[in-house]
Amino acid sequence: MRRSNTLLIVVSALFLLAIISYIGLNLIRSGTNPLRTAPAVPCAIEDSCEAVGYAVRTESVLSADGYVASDLADGEHVSYGQSVATRYGSEEALGLADEIRSLRLQISQIENSVTGHGDAMTSVIALSRAVENRDLQRLDQLAMDVRASIFNRSASGNPETELASLKEQLRSLLDQTSDSDDVRVFSSGTFSSAVDGYERITPSDLEGLMPSALEDLFSGPSVPQGAFGKLISGTTWYFAARMNSADAERLSPGGSALVKFNKTFSAELTMDVVSVSEAAGGMRLVVFSSDRDLEKASGMRRLTADIVFAQDSGLLVPKEALHTDDGTYIYILAGYQAMRTDVELVGDYDDAYCLIRPAENGTIAANASVIVSARGLFDGKVVQ
Repeated sequence: MRRSNTLLIVVSALFLLAIISYIGLNLIRSGTNPLRTAPAVPCAIEDSCEAVGYAVRTESVLSADGYVASDLADGEHVSYGQSVATRYGSEEALGLADEIRSLRLQISQIENSVTGHGDAMTSVIALSRAVENRDLQRLDQLAMDVRASIFNRSASGNPETELASLKEQLRSLLDQTSDSDDVRVFSSGTFSSAVDGYERITPSDLEGLMPSALEDLFSGPSVPQGAFGKLISGTTWYFAARMNSADAERLSPGGSALVKFNKTFSAELTMDVVSVSEAAGGMRLVVFSSDRDLEKASGMRRLTADIVFAQDSGLLVPKEALHTDDGTYIYILAGYQAMRTDVELVGDYDDAYCLIRPAENGTIAANASVIVSARGLFDGKVVQ
């Protein structure tokens, strides 16, 4: 028994010594070659500032006495002499018109379903994109398409029979709609159902306006009685915004700027800089204009935007990884070796990181392992 205990003690001691030796060798190796890596992270940075202001257009309010309903979608183009709404003689007649509209939507959807154009996934995607982009055009029709695409086929074994029944209901309702007349316009433009009482403000009111007067201009809204929408003339609209004076000085009348309205509605536009006011209280009034996306902006008034002066993209790496002794380069960990890669320095990101991109004819994979530190680095050195 004593002999066995002695052998066990000796084996345990040797095993412990081997572990200590292994740990010690690794500590010595890491001390002589302190390899540290970091991923090259794709990154986009931009030089921008925030601007808050108002959309200004040449607008005229549409109004009518009595009970009025319009089937036009926001942003829809209206031609000279076109009917923009229907005026009804009673509340009952207006309710009847709502039923007619609902029936027409159902009939349209079932006809699309019968002809193979009512795919549920397509309808859901179309509605999702409209909501994401805050696009109010055809929103009711898209919602009806989704509802009917998902439920109609399972709710009725014979869509042709249901279609015939709906059309018969529609004919019956149309026979009861004698108490109505059309409301027409005698100019062309873009329709919007949003009336906020500032339609009186025109682009000419912005000429020579100082930043402190912008809020005064948009005070005391007045909505005419019977207003059901407005007509926007032309295709150009304006964004009048208060900006920090130092930021506004970077813009020049006659130039352009990238304006992102993503905080208000989904649009990124290159807009013309119409004017930049004199400074007052550390602020300036900048007027931008565009002939794009009027349909999206037709119902918007107060807007928040990012004015972008410059954009850069590249790979974010620690500044310690950048070498400048013989050109500008970094080392990428490729397997067990260090591989030199020439890069272009885009700019400093902060005190610890910089933005780079591969030099001409070079490539760096996104999230590649960049060697931050190691002893005696050279191209092709085995570091692991």
